[in-house]
Amino acid sequence: SGSSSYHEDWEAFPPLDRLSVLDLLDNFALPQQLEKLQKGISAQTQKVKKSRDAFKSKSHQARERMVEEWRRRVPTADEQLDRYRKRMRVSVDKLGKQWGDAKTITLREKVSFICGVMNIFLSGYLIGGFPEWFHIWYTIQLLYFMPIRFFTYHRRGMHYFLADLCYFVNFLLMLSIWGFPGSKRLFTAAYCLAFGNNAVAIIMWRNSLVFHSFDKVTSLFIHIMPCATLHSMVHLWPEQLQASRYPAIWAIKHSPA
Repeated sequence: SGSSSYHEDWEAFPPLDRLSVLDLLDNFALPQQLEKLQKGISAQTQKVKKSRDAFKSKSHQARERMVEEWRRRVPTADEQLDRYRKRMRVSVDKLGKQWGDAKTITLREKVSFICGVMNIFLSGYLIGGFPEWFHIWYTIQLLYFMPIRFFTYHRRGMHYFLADLCYFVNFLLMLSIWGFPGSKRLFTAAYCLAFGNNAVAIIMWRNSLVFHSFDKVTSLFIHIMPCATLHSMVHLWPEQLQASRYPAIWAIKHSPA
């Protein structure tokens, strides 16, 4: 087995009797091939290094160009101040034109403002001095506001909003006042809805008393006037008047618990 292994190791080399001069020269040329290979590797290394340096240089130049471009785009403090002055000058000119325009304050807004202020004073006067007349004042205003609201919303294509609960509450209260004054169930329903949904909707929908806006005045009236009317009828009317005109209120107040 030992002789066979030695024989296998020496199979890669030709026998001595077959060696030629070229085989010997090949052995002497091996260092030259190694040197050539080393030179090739060095050349490739130099190329990679030059490519890397060129890429770094291009990246640095591109970054400098980008920074310079951003510096050109960003205005200086003086330029920003000039732009701000121009915008302010244009805004002041537009505001002056709007104030000087006669169409800004229309006749309808003036009338709405005067009527809104007078409505507040008259409503407060009736509640404090003549509460038994307040439900009539509420009815007159409802007959005035509702047709205008229906016509305005129908013209805008918003008439489906009139199916809201707040309009239904006003309708129930009108039925309770003028149609069925003795119905305790109808009055209870109108009272609970007025001081429940309608009162809460004033805060939820942020109803505001803007005298020169007829639409906002109408929205506030629809939500708050049923509460004021019911308050005057329940708490400010004498019992004799409640018993004679609206027995439902008197019956509810004097019904056994």
